[in-house]
Amino acid sequence: MPHKTLNNWLKSIPPLNLIFNVAQRDISNLKIMKKYLGIGRLQTRKDGVHYYIVSKPDDIRNKLIPFFQRYNFLSKLKKKNFAIFSEVANIMKNRKHLNGDGLLKIIMLRERINKGRGRKRKYNLHDYLNSQESSETIRQTLKKVKI
Repeated sequence: MPHKTLNNWLKSIPPLNLIFNVAQRDISNLKIMKKYLGIGRLQTRKDGVHYYIVSKPDDIRNKLIPFFQRYNFLSKLKKKNFAIFSEVANIMKNRKHLNGDGLLKIIMLRERINKGRGRKRKYNLHDYLNSQESSETIRQTLKKVKI
């Protein structure tokens, strides 16, 4: 059920968390990443898929992003996704995610990560836009936010 105002919607969602994760069936490379970077944690799902997860903002900004800027991805898609991730990290570092325009920008950027890969999102662009009071508010918001 859509909320009547942006403020009500913002209050209803949990705080934004920037999380980097890599999933693989073979844990070997994930262990190497964790050991080399000295940050993050490893987790395993019941189906045997392993994750390397980094969720501390300082670790992401000070260790993870500089590492992948120095040792770039081979895949064009991974480079694109990482550039988007880095942009979101910068928005959050500057605390612009705490207002409606910044949050909208993050949501729109997030919609471009891993496009078409069966991803599941708890909240998406549609939820955000439905939280707006009118179609004119939505139009003006989309006009203001440049991606």
